[in-house]
Amino acid sequence: MKNITDILLFFCFAFFVFISCEEQELEIDNLSPSVSAKFVNADSLQKLDVLIADINEQIAQITDSSEVLDSLIDSGDPIDYSANFESLDDKEDSLKSAKSTYNSVKTTINSGLLLVDQITGSGADALTFDGDSLTGYNLPLDVRSDFSELLIEIQGNAYSVNFSYQRDTILAEGAIIIEANNLNIVNATGFDSVYFFCDTINCNSNEASATFFF
Repeated sequence: MKNITDILLFFCFAFFVFISCEEQELEIDNLSPSVSAKFVNADSLQKLDVLIADINEQIAQITDSSEVLDSLIDSGDPIDYSANFESLDDKEDSLKSAKSTYNSVKTTINSGLLLVDQITGSGADALTFDGDSLTGYNLPLDVRSDFSELLIEIQGNAYSVNFSYQRDTILAEGAIIIEANNLNIVNATGFDSVYFFCDTINCNSNEASATFFF
């Protein structure tokens, strides 16, 4: 009888340990499972592209003007055009400097370096970033559901993205880990476009990435 009681106590203890571990792990966080994301200001990129295209056009006009002056000199024109060349060179240098600055800004924007005000979702505390600009963010998925709606605030503007997935429970190193597989973006609101990439067949969230253009 004592052996039976000991066995029952052992299984009861194991059950409560399992429940305790499960309750501890089943919390939404920004580490696991999550989706790697970056946010790119597409409007700013378009404005920069317009400015750079205008600079390229002005540089082309300077090149044409220099060629005209060269042809005049080659044809025997006695006028000294040194000041004209100097003025054109100065203007071209200024334009190239501005173009370099714009391209540098484009590189920064494309990197995703951006301050996100906060990210939150159902059943989760808001994630805030204390004024730090980052190139990448982890979007936390709700491990208590096969669906997550995340609210993202950028520069005071609200955006949202919904994910669907299949939860799988894995026991590893004495801890219960919830994985999100077969991940899909169901809907994204407020963004101009979204690029979603996942190079695995079952699309595990920790191997997926998304770029959001706004």
